Amino acid sequence: MNLSTPQQTLPSLFQWGDDDLNIWSTNDLEVTGADFTREKFEGKTWHFIIDDSQTQTPDPMLFEITFNANGSTSTIYGNSEETGTWDLSDGNLTIDDGAGDD
Repeated sequence: MNLSTPQQTLPSLFQWGDDDLNIWSTNDLEVTGADFTREKFEGKTWHFIIDDSQTQTPDPMLFEITFNANGSTSTIYGNSEETGTWDLSDGNLTIDDGAGDD
């Protein structure tokens, strides 16, 4: 994506109320399952910044998931690293990031 052209805009995140995080974009965010193939995930890493707080005080944490070709994931969050799995079946992506529910 060339961000110097005016017709391409990055999505924006904003907080609405106390608990909701929303995203908006001038681009269509809806995709169909036919757009997803294993090749689009294998060897790629998603990077996130999440709020890990349970209160009104933010507690930002970096989080990343790498999709390995063998169906495993490598997940790094905070100072921890976990191994999980991923699968793409009928256009549905399923991720068990190995990080548990905390």
